[in-house]
Amino acid sequence: MPESKARPPWTTKRESLRLGLFADIAELGLSDIDALDMQLAKLGVKMREGVCHNVLAARDRLKTLWESRQRGGVNINLWIVARGVASMGREGESEKESLVWLWLCNHGIGDLCADMITDEGFFDEHPIYLVEILNLYAYYLGGILDEDRQDDWGLDPTVPETLAIARRVCDCLWVHRYIFVDKDLDQYCSGAVVRLRQSLRKILCALIQAPEDEPEVKLTETLARPLAFFCWYHSAEVEKSGSIGAQSATTLLMEGPLQLLTLAPGDGSAETEEEAARRFADLDAFVDHDIIAVYGTENYVRRLKITLQQPWVIDTELALFFLTAGKTLGHPNIVPQLASVDMYTTIKEALDRQLLHGADEGQWTILRQVLRIYRGMTNHAAYSEGPGPLIRQGRVIELIGRTCRIYSQVASASAGQDRDDVLLGIMSSYTEISRAVNRMSAKNPVRKVLRSSLRDEWYPTLAMLQVESSRPRVRKAASKEQLVALIAGWRTLGEAIDLEETQEKAEHERRIKRQSQHARVVMKRDTVRVLASEGIGKTVVINCAVGV
Repeated sequence: MPESKARPPWTTKRESLRLGLFADIAELGLSDIDALDMQLAKLGVKMREGVCHNVLAARDRLKTLWESRQRGGVNINLWIVARGVASMGREGESEKESLVWLWLCNHGIGDLCADMITDEGFFDEHPIYLVEILNLYAYYLGGILDEDRQDDWGLDPTVPETLAIARRVCDCLWVHRYIFVDKDLDQYCSGAVVRLRQSLRKILCALIQAPEDEPEVKLTETLARPLAFFCWYHSAEVEKSGSIGAQSATTLLMEGPLQLLTLAPGDGSAETEEEAARRFADLDAFVDHDIIAVYGTENYVRRLKITLQQPWVIDTELALFFLTAGKTLGHPNIVPQLASVDMYTTIKEALDRQLLHGADEGQWTILRQVLRIYRGMTNHAAYSEGPGPLIRQGRVIELIGRTCRIYSQVASASAGQDRDDVLLGIMSSYTEISRAVNRMSAKNPVRKVLRSSLRDEWYPTLAMLQVESSRPRVRKAASKEQLVALIAGWRTLGEAIDLEETQEKAEHERRIKRQSQHARVVMKRDTVRVLASEGIGKTVVINCAVGV
């Protein structure tokens, strides 16, 4: 990372402040962006009223103050006007304010912001001003690129032109990206870096929602993708904080840099094999050049773990994680790192969280995506990098068993051949692997885990599948034919390590009996006299039961 500047220009120009209207700001100084923001908010109230009163004058005033500013100086009037205009981009408090914002969007406020951001001196200005202009541009993009808001607001359909300008802005933001992670900046303006990164996220989240059928989207996405990834990568502390911006930081990863590279067309159109191959080639290229080459494989996986560990990554968010970011885990240069950073355990914990706290209807979708990822690792990675760690750390046998049980009962719109392919495919792979592992030394740790997992999972799952196959099938659930095929595959997997149904049934019944006997054990209890204090100088005798 390039070294940051020794001192931002505006830190040496505090003498330009004058007492009077800005006395509170002069006393406060410029070293705390949150406190300064509160002061500008008070002064910006009247400016907001002024914008509503004469929107044309406000827009022109912003442009004039920008052009005549003291470069890198303390431009209080410019800041206040920028704050007042930017405040109109938030949800309008009245119909009049909404109409004012509509007028600004249709009369050049976006172009003005883009010209400011791409000006060579823009990033020398005080962070409070950068935040306001970046926010203003984000609000503008959010309106122009949201099709619903276009209809509601009557915005001019200028999406291609807007995206063409946005590419220029993204290119400029990428060149100056290190200001968004420059912790030295906080020495001169506390909290500036976090606020700047929040504003950057707003711009990127607005670009994410651009209509996919626009021809300009792919080129814009190509420029915004590395920037969105950069912003996500450096937002670990935001995710850990659980703040309002935490989920938007996660969104940048799953809906921004990776979505178009990993998801098939969302409009229902069929994707040809050539298109799918091209999409996966683009994903591999992005992982090679924009992730591994820039951040390093281990650093990326560790950062990915932080996102996956967040409690709100559940249900739809967890499914989207595995649909997008999860697919990078199968990259040949990433697979060898997963075991060393304990990524498999993190995935298992996320699946357990989904099982305990997530919606039932989302279980199959998530498990299917994980099995697809694991099947790719199993079939294409070396044993020591794929199947071995998946058995020991990923507990893949337990995962297959859980998926079989959910498969047999789930009512899913995706019922059909796709479900068979996922489960039967990975069971077939691990049947062959199990035969080979079972011939290893009895002391081999992978063999121990494999046999233990299969003995625990095999008969209970087999029995459940057999019961389900004998019941009348409900619409959209697995059919009897599908269950018969699944039972055959699961039976063969167990037989690969010489499991036999009659013996395993007897062992399972003995295990259940032992557990039942343990649960019925009656604790022997003796009454014990205990002195307990009840107020000052007073003791009473209480009885408590103690298990022996």
